[in-house]
Amino acid sequence: DVMGYVSYTSGFKSGAFQFIAISQSVAEQVADPESVDSYEVGVRTTLFDRHLRLNATLFSMDYRNLQQLRLVPIGGGATQVLITNAANSRVRGFEMEGRAVFNNNWSLDFSYGYLDAKFKDYVFSDTLDFSGNRMQRAPKHSLSLGANFETMTGWGDLTSRVGYAYRSSIYFEADNNEVDPESSEPALGLWDASINLKTGNWTLGLWAHNLTDRRYRRQVLNSTGNAQRGIWAEPRTFGARVAYN
Repeated sequence: DVMGYVSYTSGFKSGAFQFIAISQSVAEQVADPESVDSYEVGVRTTLFDRHLRLNATLFSMDYRNLQQLRLVPIGGGATQVLITNAANSRVRGFEMEGRAVFNNNWSLDFSYGYLDAKFKDYVFSDTLDFSGNRMQRAPKHSLSLGANFETMTGWGDLTSRVGYAYRSSIYFEADNNEVDPESSEPALGLWDASINLKTGNWTLGLWAHNLTDRRYRRQVLNSTGNAQRGIWAEPRTFGARVAYN
C-alpha cells in the first residue's frame, strides 16, 4: 500500500563532434563529455481500498559540462551551429501524480510538477554570461487534470475524457530574452476531449484538441541576436477514429 525509496544515479554522455561543420575550424571544436549526478526520494501509495493512487517525488540533478546547441552569428548575416558545453547546471524539483476512482463510472487523474532548472555557470562568449538563467523549455509549474467517465451501453463500452493541461512560461533560449527579445512563451492552458465506443472488435471515437483555439508557438529558433523564426502549434483540431482489433 505504501512504499518509500531513496536513489542515487550517476549518468554519462560522451563527447560530441559538430554535426554541421561548415569549416575546418568549426569541425575542430569538439564538445567535452557530459555527466550528471541524480538524487531522488519518493513515495508510492495505494490508499482507501484502491480508490486513490498517489505518488510523489523530490529530485535533484547536478550536470557537469552540459552539452548545448548554439547558433552563433559570424557576420554578413551568416551563422554557425555549434555544440558546446554549458559548464555546470542544476535541476531541482517536485512531482506528484495520481488517480482517484469515485465509483464504477467516474475517475479523476491529476499531476503537478515544480521545476527549478538553472545554469550554474554558462559563459556563452566573451561578452555574454548566462550563469543563473533558467534553462530552455523548463516551466516552473505544470499541472494536468482529467475527468473520465465509463459505462456499458446497449451498443458497447462507452468511455470519455475531458482534460486540462497547464504550464507556466518558458524560455526557448538560454539568454532569457536578454539578447533575443520575445524568445519566450507565456503561460499556457489547453483543453482536450475524447469519446470512444468499443463494440466487439471495433472501436469508434471522436476527439478534439486545443478546444479554446489558443495560438502559441511550439518552437522559436534564434541566432542569438539575429533573425527569429517561430513555429506555431496547431489551432483547434477535431478528428474521428475507427479501429479494429
